Amino acid sequence: MLMGMNSLAAYLQLQVVWVYDLPLQVVWVKMRFKMALRYLTDTQQETTCCLNHFQKFFDNPT
Repeated sequence: MLMGMNSLAAYLQLQVVWVYDLPLQVVWVKMRFKMALRYLTDTQQETTCCLNHFQKFFDNPT
C-alpha cells in the first residue's frame, strides 16, 4: 500500500516546478521519483501503477 501520498504529491509538485525551466533535468527527477516510489510501495505492480498515474505531472508541468 502506498504511504504518505499527500507528502509525495507535494514533493513531486515542488520538483516539477524546480525543473520547469530546466528540461534536461526532467529525466533525472523522474528517475529519483521512481526510486522513491519503490520504497513506498509493496510491489513492482503498485510502483508501475503510481508512475503511470503521476506521468501527467512530468509530461505537463504547467
